[in-house]
Amino acid sequence: MIKLVENNLFYSWLVWHFKDAPLGILNGWKNFLKFSLDFFSIFPLLKTLFAPWKRISESYEGLGDLTQSLEAFILNSFSRFLGFLVRSFLILIGVFFTSIIFIVGAFIFLIWFFVPILILFGLIVSFALII
Repeated sequence: MIKLVENNLFYSWLVWHFKDAPLGILNGWKNFLKFSLDFFSIFPLLKTLFAPWKRISESYEGLGDLTQSLEAFILNSFSRFLGFLVRSFLILIGVFFTSIIFIVGAFIFLIWFFVPILILFGLIVSFALII
């Protein structure tokens, strides 16, 4: 009896459509999300959010010369602020595209289960139009 069910084309399609294909969709969706997070480097950018831009910084040469120390402080502050702005912008862009990938993936995953119903509905409507 089990062999009869396993060789059934309709049973094979049900297993593929409701088990195998959704697992493939989830795997592809996961890969797209990983790619997006890696492409925009969101987590490394968060770790270095307040680091100087392009590691541009001035060292403090002791406390003897106040103008040099003030210049170094202003340059370092500006470099950190610029790094914060650029990294924040890139993080926002990355989060935006990652959320779009998440929403589109969820939509595709949910629509997949309704495709047989939509096909059946389309066939019924088309036969009704013909008759």
